[in-house]
Amino acid sequence: MPEFSEDRSQRLVDICRHVGADTYLSGAQARCYLDVPRFEAAGMRVEFQQFEHPRHEQAQHSGEFVSHMSAVDGLFNCGGGDAGREKLNL
Repeated sequence: MPEFSEDRSQRLVDICRHVGADTYLSGAQARCYLDVPRFEAAGMRVEFQQFEHPRHEQAQHSGEFVSHMSAVDGLFNCGGGDAGREKLNL
C-alpha cells in the first residue's frame, strides 16, 4: 500500500500521482481550503465544478424552485427515462 500524507491537500496530490492523474476536479467549496499551488507544483491542474442545477416544476412547492434537491425530486416531478431527461433539459 502506498504511503499517503496526513495533510489533506498533499494526500490528494499523492492519490492523484498514484493513479496517474494530471487534473483534479473538485467541488466549488473546496476553494476555501484546498492548497492549489501544491497541486500546481506537482504538475497537476485543479478545476472547480460550477454546478448549475437544472430547473424543473416541483409539485410540492408553490411556484418557487428549490435547488439542490436529490435526484429523487427530479424523478418524482419529471418522471424517468427520456421524457424525464427532456423535462430536465439533460
